[in-house]
Amino acid sequence: MSNIEKNNYSIIFSDLFGVLLGPDYSDVITYIQNITHQPFNEIYSKLFDESSMRLIRGEIDLKFYFYQLQYKIKNGNDLKFEKFQYYWDKMKVGEMPLVKYLLGMKKSYQICILTNTTQRHIGALQLEYSFINEFNYCITSDVARSYKPNPEIFHYACRLLNVKMNEAIFIDDNEDNVKTARNLGMLGCHYQTYTQFLKFITKYKIN
Repeated sequence: MSNIEKNNYSIIFSDLFGVLLGPDYSDVITYIQNITHQPFNEIYSKLFDESSMRLIRGEIDLKFYFYQLQYKIKNGNDLKFEKFQYYWDKMKVGEMPLVKYLLGMKKSYQICILTNTTQRHIGALQLEYSFINEFNYCITSDVARSYKPNPEIFHYACRLLNVKMNEAIFIDDNEDNVKTARNLGMLGCHYQTYTQFLKFITKYKIN
């Protein structure tokens, strides 16, 4: 995709949780690493997958989420719920640095949230995080009737906003979601750190 010029892009789709809103998860991941001896990326991908979204939406409780996590991570049976709950409860969710950067790009691009949650949940979040209202659009999985990484949610987003896949940039902390976007023709950024993101936009001359 590196041969696509900057002026071909007209829209930036960004995930919400883990990119625009996120917790300080270092303590809980350190605990899991110390017990399971699995790599950071492996733990992160299992910790913040669709099950975490179900937890955030209130569809499952923390104990059920924890049992699922034990099953997904190698040596996960060695984890203790009480200890996990202690570190989980310490996490504080807040606005991440990418928010201000993307809002500063509104003169050049449409900026849209593409998230695996519901409109009802977004409505509640807007009361606490006003920046959500400053995005041009927020597309949720219940409206699209599809969840990332299913290609249909990407097709829905592009149809709704009348853009082609190769005119879109997609940012997500979930690598599987980014792989789907790239396979469809989008310029995908697997968001891991703000510094890494700045290198990405420099590489592709996005400003």
